[in-house]
Amino acid sequence: MAIEGRMDGRLVAGNARDQRDPRNPVSIELRHPAVGELLDRPWIVPAKPMGYCPCALFVWEPGDAGGQQLEEVRGEEMTVRVTDPHANAIIIGLVSDTHGLIRDSLLEALAGVSQILHAGDVGGRSVLDALSTIAPVEAVYGNVDPLDGMLPQHVHVEHGGLSIHVSHGHELGPPTPHKLLARYNADVLVYGHTHKALVYREGDRLVVNPGAAGPRRFDLTPSVARLTIVKRRAEVEIVNC
Repeated sequence: MAIEGRMDGRLVAGNARDQRDPRNPVSIELRHPAVGELLDRPWIVPAKPMGYCPCALFVWEPGDAGGQQLEEVRGEEMTVRVTDPHANAIIIGLVSDTHGLIRDSLLEALAGVSQILHAGDVGGRSVLDALSTIAPVEAVYGNVDPLDGMLPQHVHVEHGGLSIHVSHGHELGPPTPHKLLARYNADVLVYGHTHKALVYREGDRLVVNPGAAGPRRFDLTPSVARLTIVKRRAEVEIVNC
């Protein structure tokens, strides 16, 4: 089967299937010049080991090629399975300072997350109800939220082997990454209050302010963040909304 083209930098075969339907693996011509590039990509996952491939341009043995193995060989074809390189990733939406406003673009920026953490200045129950249509929500109160016992001052959760602490940050006076790192001992610290998006890493610890997702203030672009955890490593992307 010929390689038909590329999508997002990936090779695409005519009858490609992902791992969600393992009964339909992808068949790829061994002598196609792009096969070498394809086999080096992380979304090719090993099938059952096989000692060698007599019709291939190269000889594979168990343990070679980063553990990539052949599933089956017939003539000049082999069969592999294609999977999403982020299939095991945990993606968490980080929001702060909505101040009662939910934009459609905010909901779009958080599409696909497994949980949403709100760092305060929520601005009303309707905000949390809207966010909960995407994923479960945990929120803390900010300095403009009522102290009615509905929201806690701190939220602590664990995902992918990492601990995540959320507070609004106003409890520290003007919040800074260094103040947060000194006060709290979680792997990832999330705060708001300043309306300024920030990502700061110190060693293995990460501090994130997703920015203000609510009304535009201080000439700052509204934003949220997407926190991705893979193999106990956290990365974050600020997304304007």
